[in-house]
Amino acid sequence: MREIAPLRILALRAVGPPGCQPEVTFGGPPRPTNKKKDGDTIETKNNNNTDNNDETTNSTTSFDPPLPPDEPTMASRLLRSLRNSSMTIQPYVAGTTRANASDVDISQPWVMAIYPPRDNDDNNNSPIDETNEFLSIENGNHAVECLQMFIDALVESGRAGDDRLGVHFFREWVQAVTGGMEAKPEQQQQQKQRPKKKQKGNSNSSRQFDHLPLGSLSLHNLASASIHTFRSMEYANVGSCLGTLDLTGTHGLTDSILTNVICSGSFPRLQRLSLKNSRKLTGKAVASLVKLRDLRAFDVGGCFNIHPNDVIEMVQQHPGTRKGTLTEIYAGGLGWTDVALE
Repeated sequence: MREIAPLRILALRAVGPPGCQPEVTFGGPPRPTNKKKDGDTIETKNNNNTDNNDETTNSTTSFDPPLPPDEPTMASRLLRSLRNSSMTIQPYVAGTTRANASDVDISQPWVMAIYPPRDNDDNNNSPIDETNEFLSIENGNHAVECLQMFIDALVESGRAGDDRLGVHFFREWVQAVTGGMEAKPEQQQQQKQRPKKKQKGNSNSSRQFDHLPLGSLSLHNLASASIHTFRSMEYANVGSCLGTLDLTGTHGLTDSILTNVICSGSFPRLQRLSLKNSRKLTGKAVASLVKLRDLRAFDVGGCFNIHPNDVIEMVQQHPGTRKGTLTEIYAGGLGWTDVALE
């Protein structure tokens, strides 16, 4: 029997009827589209092929990304006041969250952390003290929690269409994480840095975001997510402040999306990434994870089109392996053998 959702989830369902559009909630009424200018279109690849060969489908569509509203909408103003409120952090109770992160049916294991944060690293793996500790969204606040709860409610209620989470929604998520802090101009960064040899990867582009706080985002079981969702995240500059991303069970995630969007340099600060049960992914997707130079943990368990050797080769080539920063690898259900581990 399916578990009854908490009251706060039911309330979100009531607020967001089938006709509710978050893009209008955070972006205001649609405005006439301006003439296209250079760099003002998002190019997406439509994959109508249900097989894993998404690279063979080269049909492209483009649309004008919406401009930010002239003034924040009422919902945006409420969220921003919620972020700055003095209310204490509460346990995150969406879906089927359990008391401990090690329990089986927790809904958001990758974005959860013990609160208050533990100062002693030696004590991090000890059981949670239910009297004084609880699980909450890592590096979160009340505004981030509200937006995450909305995503969870969409998934739980079966209303998570690909057009629900667009550029305006993810702009609001960035606002909730950073509080409106802006990236440092690249020219200013270059003046402060000593001349160095060119480095591979996206380390230079990520330095302009180093002063921004890192947030955690879960699209857990958002099966309807497609290139539109991830391009919207890219255009909203989510990667400037995204440290943890949970894409567990995102069945629309393909090799081309992971390679051309997530690992293309738009998410330079990503440290933890779950691709568990994203079953369209192959070894090409795993190989692209090398470009995420700050990656510390990843999960490709249940991706049965990925071979153990793909994981081994990626780990060997990742810069975090040499530095000792890539420390967590989850890859169950891939057909591991003694030979592969030798």
